[in-house]
Amino acid sequence: MLSLGFALAGLAWTYAAYALFAAPGSLPAPRTVGTGVAMLGWSVGLTCLPLLLLLFPDGRPPSRRWRFVVWADFVAGAVLLIVIPSTPGRSFFAPVKNPLGMGGVAGDATITIATAMAYVLFATVFLSALSLVIRYAGRAE
Repeated sequence: MLSLGFALAGLAWTYAAYALFAAPGSLPAPRTVGTGVAMLGWSVGLTCLPLLLLLFPDGRPPSRRWRFVVWADFVAGAVLLIVIPSTPGRSFFAPVKNPLGMGGVAGDATITIATAMAYVLFATVFLSALSLVIRYAGRAE
């Protein structure tokens, strides 16, 4: 899923670049694909990255105490999948405005929620990498 998410984001950017700049009007909905689908791909990829690090090499967290990282990752990823398509303005990675973005107070709320969930995902990536360091430092002794 990690590779699939990042591949989806790359495909969406390529699709949007071709439809907007190389052959304008040749493909349908380039702005929607370039912003909404690309950001969905990134959120799926970023949701799976901590799981790859945390569950390596045997498919289980190092101990029961690390399960909160898995749950935080799943919750933040699920909220991002719901909120990202309606986030207004330009996405972080696309040069065009999101045509599905909401305006006003709802748009501000989606930006705030998406930013908070992105910080949670980055924290889970850091904690998952830390779990690998702790796991392998314990084996070296």
